[in-house]
Amino acid sequence: MTTAPVAHRRVRWGAVAGLVLFAYAVACSGALALLLVGRGPYNRVSELGGNLALRVGGCVVVFAALFHALDGLRQIVLTAWPAALRRDPSIRTAVAFVTFALGIPASLVIVWPFVQGRLA
Repeated sequence: MTTAPVAHRRVRWGAVAGLVLFAYAVACSGALALLLVGRGPYNRVSELGGNLALRVGGCVVVFAALFHALDGLRQIVLTAWPAALRRDPSIRTAVAFVTFALGIPASLVIVWPFVQGRLA
C-alpha cells in the first residue's frame, strides 16, 4: 500500500473554518427557532452560554471567522495580482499571525468572565 505525498494530505483550513462557521450559524438558528416553542426553552438554552465549554467553542468560532475572512482576502489578492503568487508563503504567514494576534485577545474577552468566577 502506498501513501500519498504530504502535499496531497494537507488540511484545507479555509474549508474547516467555513464548516465551523456554518455549524455555528445552524446552532444559532436552532436556538432562535426555540422562540417558536416559547421563551422558556430559549432562555434555558441561552443560560448554557455561561458554560466554559461553550465559551471555548465561541473562541473557536472567533478564530475560524478571523482565519476564514483573512484567507479569503489572501485569495482575492492572489487572484487580482498574479505577481503576488511568489509571495504566497509570506502572505500565508501574515494571515496566521494576524489571526492569532486578534484571536487571542478576543478569546480572553470571551473567557474572562468565567475566569473571574462570575459565571461559575
